[in-house]
Amino acid sequence: MLKKQLLEKAEQENSFYPLSYGQRALFFLYLNSPESSSYNVAFTARILSKIDLDSLRKAFQKLINRHPVLRTTFLFKEGKPVQEVHVYREISIEEIDATGLSEEQLYQQVKEAYSVPFDLENGPVFRVHLFKISEENTILLINMHHILSDGWSLGIILNETGTLYQAESEGKHNSLPKLQTTYFDYVKKHDEMLSSSKGEELWSYWKEELSGSNTKLDLPYDRQRPESPTTDGSMVYISIDHELTSALRAFAKSEGVTIYNLLLTAYLVLLHKYSNQNDILIGTTTAGRNIPDTKDIAGYFVNPVVIRGNFSEETTFKSFLNQTRKTVLGALEHQDFPFSLLVEKLMPVREPGLSPVFQAEFGLYKIQPGNDILNLMSAGSKGKQVVWGNLKAEYYELRQQEGQFDLLLELQETEERISGYLKYSTDVFEQDTISKMSERYKNLLQNILKYPDRKISELNLILNEEKNLILGQWNNTEANYPSLSTIHELFEKQATAVPGNTAVVFGNKILKYSDLKKDSDLFANYLRNEYKVKRNDLICVLMDKSEYMIVTLLAILKAGGAYVPVDPDYPQERINYILGNCKSKIIISNSEHIDKIGKEFNGVVIDSEMIQQKLKDESPVEIRSINEPDDTAYIIYTSGTTGNPKGCRVTHSNVVRLMVNDKMPFEFNEKDVWIMAHSFCFDFSVWEMYGALLYGGKLIVPVKDEVRVITDFLSLIKEHKVTILNQTPLAFYNLISEERSFKDRNLDSHLRYVIFGGDKLEPAKLKDWCTAYSLNKIQLINMYGITETTVHVTFYRLKESDISSLRYRSPIGKPIPETTVYVFDKYFNLLPPGIRGEFYVGGTGVSKGYLFNDELTAQRFIKKSR
Repeated sequence: MLKKQLLEKAEQENSFYPLSYGQRALFFLYLNSPESSSYNVAFTARILSKIDLDSLRKAFQKLINRHPVLRTTFLFKEGKPVQEVHVYREISIEEIDATGLSEEQLYQQVKEAYSVPFDLENGPVFRVHLFKISEENTILLINMHHILSDGWSLGIILNETGTLYQAESEGKHNSLPKLQTTYFDYVKKHDEMLSSSKGEELWSYWKEELSGSNTKLDLPYDRQRPESPTTDGSMVYISIDHELTSALRAFAKSEGVTIYNLLLTAYLVLLHKYSNQNDILIGTTTAGRNIPDTKDIAGYFVNPVVIRGNFSEETTFKSFLNQTRKTVLGALEHQDFPFSLLVEKLMPVREPGLSPVFQAEFGLYKIQPGNDILNLMSAGSKGKQVVWGNLKAEYYELRQQEGQFDLLLELQETEERISGYLKYSTDVFEQDTISKMSERYKNLLQNILKYPDRKISELNLILNEEKNLILGQWNNTEANYPSLSTIHELFEKQATAVPGNTAVVFGNKILKYSDLKKDSDLFANYLRNEYKVKRNDLICVLMDKSEYMIVTLLAILKAGGAYVPVDPDYPQERINYILGNCKSKIIISNSEHIDKIGKEFNGVVIDSEMIQQKLKDESPVEIRSINEPDDTAYIIYTSGTTGNPKGCRVTHSNVVRLMVNDKMPFEFNEKDVWIMAHSFCFDFSVWEMYGALLYGGKLIVPVKDEVRVITDFLSLIKEHKVTILNQTPLAFYNLISEERSFKDRNLDSHLRYVIFGGDKLEPAKLKDWCTAYSLNKIQLINMYGITETTVHVTFYRLKESDISSLRYRSPIGKPIPETTVYVFDKYFNLLPPGIRGEFYVGGTGVSKGYLFNDELTAQRFIKKSR
């Protein structure tokens, strides 16, 4: 009855105070997601001695009585958020019987208790759980909401609890001094300061410091940021051993900076390397206790400040370290300006789901000798034991507060070493990515110690094992291929081996291999005799796809020349440009498109269909090959998205090693049916044509409208039982959508491969396809390449996990045979996997360069990479 009366009297005497700026931000986050436990702050330890529960309860009760913020709730009063300080609140301690639980079961129970959201409006906001395994084995969980505590405050709470428990268990009076001020006095003084000229001065500093800054960090994320982001996260342990820690301390001392400055500067360099951004903002948390008499008060004092890193090409690490030192000093001098107010003024409009101003944070916390209990908060302290208020306490890890930022490097410094966690949002990152990042951070620190005077642009992140993997295993792609053969010579072998096989189908017209050989031989002979075509002569072909076009291309190669495809559907300006730029003296076209040849052309125009009809009844001729493998086979012009289109000179050898080698990742054969889905001006067509004709397979050549109308295209695939389908991702997404409407979804009765190229693939968009078709029956292959490197460069066979996951990246796999690939930064540093840079391709697939453009060829086709 007395207790009830005391509680009722206390409630009538409660006091109301305004919230600090930091508390306001946390309160509004709570109101938006009251079910979230993202801002729960906890301490855990394994108590390996018998607990005097009555003494522990009294100790915690005295702690709550001593610190008003621990008995506070939060609400709106007269339309404003306020905190209500209760004169008395009874401590909440819950005992749980954990007898017989496995360590995994025990951890799950502790994690579940930690994860229960706090009710800030009704309380309690401070909880204690005891998971009793035996008399001398109990897991202690102290849990509170971040709105009433920070890391410094947790240290106060732990130290005072130990002191209070020892006094209670020994029947002594506690020796804690009386507090001279309260958290609410701090809030009042801080608000008064912000309303003064000092507040204006602080805002002016930050306004100028962050003017024109880039508030979005563009890292190579694993997943696309979801429309409704979460605070789900995880972390990777990072440990800097004693030897490296000592070396870093010595270097910091020699440079006149703190170890904090050195580690933060290295973190900025790491993010610069990962993002390729020269203007980077990160956050770092300050204690926020500049107002006198606050060092012994529990409460939410911390305030993030922004550190800006500006990189230039010539900056050395030492000079950047000094620059960062000055930036940090400036930030600390102006740390009293609330971050939430800074966001409000700086970014009134924010990108949903993105942490404002910065998405990466850094923290280094030094655990002072003598603060034994705080050692149990140090990462990687497994097995460490301390005496805490007559109790033997051992480290017990509880993962918490992991996904509030994209990245948070949270380190702790002890006498022996520096260790901590790289925390990350699982919305956008996978664990393997962060594990590699932590390793590269340590590697970067070692390189900084070795080469402190080097330019930052020369410091590399790559690990030795990654370098060996890239230079060795991944690029060990040498293969045997018919290096002395030309394209048409390999075709001749197939024509001899399978003369009766169907080579080309166009509408109702069918050419067997023997027909295609004869027709192309006659036309090649005509070109040699009538127009004196010789090796490497360029001949433009302005035609629609048809069986005549296939004959024409082979005939040009057999005659010794190289073809330059020109699509009749091109804008006239582009047609004129290509015809003029390639300086060809011969254009092969047909009556339908001859009028697209400009009057300024003064060479020979040949009507392909007319000549082939004329030659059709002539006796077969034998054509002796006059080409060398290094001769040009074709010139394909790039799209011209950056400047004028450029003609790429691709050789016979370039194509031969692509299509025929002893490490070929495909099993193509004479039974395969290919469909030419692309214009012969797009290099995917090279893969389609010669994929069929150099293996004795069948090539289906659709008329123009059969490709453009998806229903017709699908019908054609089914009618001819196509086995090899080549698609751009966008075209295939449309095909998937259309194919769903077909009654008979039986493509897997004949289709063996779908090969992607030409654009970025988004595997998640293939989910509908994979519900209908097994990846074991129809392989989905993602390939990357450009015209300059002869169609394809890399190969990747998609797995179900690629399609079912939310991965943001488009996997392109490893280099194909006779090809090497490297990713360099703009300073030609070899980059490790997962970091964006310039893609460099080597090997026998690299073409001869750009037609009549030696300067650009020299820029893009380098002789030797670093």
